[in-house]
Amino acid sequence: AERALFGVGDGDARRTLCEAALDIHLPWLDVTAGIVYSTHVLIVIGACLALLWATHRSAAADWRVPVFCWGFLVMNLIANAIQLAFPVAPPWYVIAHGMAPPTVMSPGNAAGLLRIDALLGFPHFEGIYRQGSLTFGAMPSLHVAFPTWVALNAATVKGRIAGACLALAMAFFAVYLQHHYILDVLAGAFLAVALFAILSRPPVRAKIVAFHRRLDGGAS
Repeated sequence: AERALFGVGDGDARRTLCEAALDIHLPWLDVTAGIVYSTHVLIVIGACLALLWATHRSAAADWRVPVFCWGFLVMNLIANAIQLAFPVAPPWYVIAHGMAPPTVMSPGNAAGLLRIDALLGFPHFEGIYRQGSLTFGAMPSLHVAFPTWVALNAATVKGRIAGACLALAMAFFAVYLQHHYILDVLAGAFLAVALFAILSRPPVRAKIVAFHRRLDGGAS
């Protein structure tokens, strides 16, 4: 499906963009990819702190932190449930092994990030991905879902623009590094957008805020 929808070339020579990216070896692009791809959790923490500050300055934003945090939890639970019920091989696995059935203990692989390890002279990313517990959890891409969630929940226009740019950069590097297909990227973005569309509706977010305040003892 990936090759048919987003492939380049014709006939038997048609390749996915992940496969085409194997021909690109630019050290500056590799380093940029490694930096951006490593920030998917940090930007969530930063966005949450920014929302807390926005709430401190304006009561109009007091619903954003509960929706952001509880929605983030639900998004992760949904994504992990999908990944466990519908395991999908990442591009690097298909490139290396084709459609060969995996074993239960198939280790993870840092794929394009290994080029950064080579530049560093230290197996940083190799160690991280080899210890991963969900090798076949490529769809949906949480690397893309996270910054998309940040962009949707941002309290300012500048925050939304910055989040959207990060999401686009993360999507590009996910494909460039052979970690996700475009279909995985779209699935991650769709999950974030769909969940936000549901949770940001006034009646729903009011219930989330009330639930959050009950757990917080009425302090927030």
